[in-house]
Amino acid sequence: MSITLATLATSFLERQGLSQSTIKSYELTLIPLLTMYGRTPVDLLSRQQLEEYLNTLTHLSYTTHNRHQTIIQSLLSFAVEQGYLTANPLARLKRRQPNRDKGEHSSDEVIH
Repeated sequence: MSITLATLATSFLERQGLSQSTIKSYELTLIPLLTMYGRTPVDLLSRQQLEEYLNTLTHLSYTTHNRHQTIIQSLLSFAVEQGYLTANPLARLKRRQPNRDKGEHSSDEVIH
């Protein structure tokens, strides 16, 4: 059985135990993705499509970008748990690294 990404996201956000602030944060993160792929059956989304989507988020700081990636990966892991996917298409996707040209740095890095 297949469901759309939008339907999956609704179920994901309606899970027990999520605070209102978490739900709001997840909604704000997922809305741009759902605008592009909300009507797409979740089992038809490819790793390439999802990576290309993440690569369009160049306006975000790398920490925010990584948060978006983590939330989307959690959504897809939820799809696996629910039996809509056999595997998470974004499993083991590397995180975006800090962009030195934008003055970004990782928190454990010494700043000179």
